[in-house]
Amino acid sequence: MDIRERNERLNNILKRYKEIEAQLELLTKEKEELRNHIKLLLTESENNIYNTRIDNEVINISLINKSDIKYDESMLKERLGDKYYLILKPNIVKIRKNLSEIESFLAPCLDKIGSPSRDIIKERIGNGEFSISDFKGSFKKVIKSTLYVKKRMVCDNKFDGNTPY
Repeated sequence: MDIRERNERLNNILKRYKEIEAQLELLTKEKEELRNHIKLLLTESENNIYNTRIDNEVINISLINKSDIKYDESMLKERLGDKYYLILKPNIVKIRKNLSEIESFLAPCLDKIGSPSRDIIKERIGNGEFSISDFKGSFKKVIKSTLYVKKRMVCDNKFDGNTPY
């Protein structure tokens, strides 16, 4: 297959891909609207459970409401002073956000919360702390392929599909 034929096939596939993306976006919006409508109907009734059969398929829906409390952490810290720390538990989001600042404190626990780092292993082999033989048979290489499809608006009619930018 020559380059023009390949490009034409790719363009046809991508055209269909874009059509499906647009349809999927509409379906996702419609599905969310339907879910909201179902929630509203169940909320208005006294029964938050509904069972039915549609096209020989049993469908069970239930609406479960959970309350979530958001604390004003600054206010609590000010009010409680040193006692503020008595009400805290680890928050994975905050840990991720502040990892570079707290990494040294986590070092004693790395055997429980850490995983081998390819970059650190390379670095330590490079500086002679470990040899490659230390790692033989202790890993398997898995190749993962990811296809990225990026879109941008073309402001110029001269775009021919072969331009690398």
